[in-house]
Amino acid sequence: MLETYFVRPSTVDRIRASWIAPEVERYVAWLGEHGYAARCVLTRVPLVLAFGEFARAGGAGGVEDLPGHVEGFVAARVARRGGERDGRRQVAREVRGPVEQMLDVVSRSPGSRPGSLSICAASGGCGPGRSTAISISWRVLRRISDGSGSRGLRISRPRS
Repeated sequence: MLETYFVRPSTVDRIRASWIAPEVERYVAWLGEHGYAARCVLTRVPLVLAFGEFARAGGAGGVEDLPGHVEGFVAARVARRGGERDGRRQVAREVRGPVEQMLDVVSRSPGSRPGSLSICAASGGCGPGRSTAISISWRVLRRISDGSGSRGLRISRPRS
């Protein structure tokens, strides 16, 4: 799928050499399936690769560690660009959006809705005769977690 967007074999090789290459390829395939323009893919891939390298340098050992590095990456990109307050907000949105979208795409289980996380209500897991899965938007989880939606509630990913 990468060859559809990147003409130079060296570029494709550089992407595939990244430690998050499988996730990037899955994200590119998802973008293609959802009709995103080639220009969009060409601007998002370098951004998510830079995010992966930033996270790796910050101690990420696996894909499950990536969400903990989003805010640091966004802050670093905003600081690098500088500018007026409104301009910084715009840069933050332009950086955060694709990164969170990639994380959403690669963390989703097959068949689940875009922008959601499936959670099982009981510790026994989901399945026939078990609890019902609940779909919750990542944006809602972030709002709850950062305190803007509810006081004192913190959301964290389960440790494996």
